[in-house]
Amino acid sequence: MAARSPFSLANLRTRVRDLLKDPTGANWSNAQVEQAVLDEYAYLWSLTGRGDSRLRSTTATMTYPSGAASAALPTTAQNRPIIAVEDFTTANNPIPMELVPWDDLFTTADNILYVVQQTVASNRRYSTLRNDIWLWPAPSGALTLRIGYFPAVDDLATATHELIIEHEPAIYWGAAYRLMALDSEESPAIRDLRNEMRESFIRDVKRMNRHRPIYIRMLRQYY
Repeated sequence: MAARSPFSLANLRTRVRDLLKDPTGANWSNAQVEQAVLDEYAYLWSLTGRGDSRLRSTTATMTYPSGAASAALPTTAQNRPIIAVEDFTTANNPIPMELVPWDDLFTTADNILYVVQQTVASNRRYSTLRNDIWLWPAPSGALTLRIGYFPAVDDLATATHELIIEHEPAIYWGAAYRLMALDSEESPAIRDLRNEMRESFIRDVKRMNRHRPIYIRMLRQYY
């Protein structure tokens, strides 16, 4: 039998309606059902990030201009949590950069050393402010940076979900319970099944985490 693709938002909405015995939308509108699906999907994705940041991360590259004090982050990384930044100018030898608080970027006591050695990329620090990234010292030549970050959860409007397909029922059972709870009509059976599926999902996330290196500096191996 051919492998099945993950469900789309429309498929998930239909499954939720089946569980709620509301096929025609008499009790819940499409917008309400879809919002419950998206809320449950976002919650499950948040669990993967807590278990292992690499399971909920992606990358983008950008050019940092020569001599610039700052540059705009890639659009997809703006307003997103940044996990790691690397000098990716030499792709087969990426160099991790050190994150420092904005207040310390230009005022640390050892900045003189960094100015003297500003051609040494491994000595370069970075900080972010709003949607910009700031490097110190400013590079003497253009750099390619690779940004590791947590992406926004897809709205599923034009794509299928990205969870392991075996855990797909956790999305629509969880969404169904959310809607029932809104009307104070919680079903103990649906609640128990929802909890069981969530626990199974969390166990799998932890299992994957145990069989991978845990250090953030190793993040680039999984880009």
